[in-house]
This record gives sequence, structure tokens and C-alpha cells, in this order.
Amino acid sequence: MPMKNFWTVTLVSSKKFKRLRTKTITTGIQILVGPLKKPPKGATGTHVQSYHFNISRFKTKATVTAWLKKNKIKKWLELTKPTGLDERWLRVQIQAMNEDLKIDKKAQKARASKYGIAIKKSGNITKPKAYSNVPTSQFADPVNFRYPIDKSHVLPAIRYFNQTEHRVQGGYSTAEWAKMGGRIATAAGKDYQYKTGKVVRKEES
Repeated sequence: MPMKNFWTVTLVSSKKFKRLRTKTITTGIQILVGPLKKPPKGATGTHVQSYHFNISRFKTKATVTAWLKKNKIKKWLELTKPTGLDERWLRVQIQAMNEDLKIDKKAQKARASKYGIAIKKSGNITKPKAYSNVPTSQFADPVNFRYPIDKSHVLPAIRYFNQTEHRVQGGYSTAEWAKMGGRIATAAGKDYQYKTGKVVRKEES
């Protein structure tokens, strides 16, 4: 839908967003959030939220401000139709987001080549927020950032991995599953090994 069909509300966010992203939060409203490479004029920080209200639903500025007040959103920088510099600014941010995505996908493809595990449709291109501090090498599946196996996660990873229906659900081949099992066993320590689809203690084998 053309940019001219949206009201734009921009505000500096008190939250910090690791990545630039867009999402639909309800019918007729989209939001762009993230650390911006080129903050809008008047912004005092680098983490910004930009709300976009579809004019077909929000026909006047008054309907937009009413929604903002109802949802306790205050201190926005501007409320304008995204024309001129505003439109160019938004396009710059979306372009930056798309460029970052290309870089992330290229990195994932390189990991697939390195670790011998295919990219999965439901996999993670980048590390989930909960595992952001886990080194890439400490995932059983470092291509799709699944099964963290650092010290605090390795035992839960074993329990989850040993529910072998997850192999099919995750789209893994037998060979990929064996590689992942071997990585988990190594991370768990010398008392563990991968055997017949599971990670088990050696005395149990």
C-alpha cells in the first residue's frame, strides 16, 4: 500500500531494540522499531518507534491521537502524513532492515556449509533473544540456532533432544541428527555419548 495512505507517529523509545523490525500490532496499524542508523530530526536517542496508521481506518489526526491516548502512548515527536523527508526516512530504515536481513541470511548459509546442517524453514536466522549470549559454537544446531548446549543449557538440551519425535518435527535428516547428538554429548562431558538417536550416559549403553 502506498506510503501516502498512512499517518506516521514517531517517538523516541525508552526500550532498546536489538534489531530493526516491522510488525502489524492490530488492524490498520503497523509499527517499526529498532536502533536506527539515521534517527529522525528531533530525536534525542537512537532507539525509535514509528507507528503507521492506515488512513482508511484512521481518517483524521484526531482518531490517531485518541488511539494513542487510549493506549497511553505519550511524548511522540511528530504526527504527520509520511511525505517528503518523512517518507524518505522511513524508506531508508526499511532498506537498512532488508540489507541486514541479507547479511544474516548469507551468514546462515555459511554456517550451513561449515556445520553440515541444512537451513530449516522454522529455524532462526539470528540468535533468539534468550540465547543471545550463547556462542555460536555452543548450539547443537548452530545453523538454525537451536539446542543451546552451553553449561546452563546442555542438560535441558539432552532431555529435549531425546524426545526423538523432534527430529522429524524439526526437519532433520538422520545424519544431521547424529551430528547434533555428537555435539550435545561432547558438551555434556566424557560420561555421555550419542547412540541410536539419543544422548545417553555410557553406562546406560
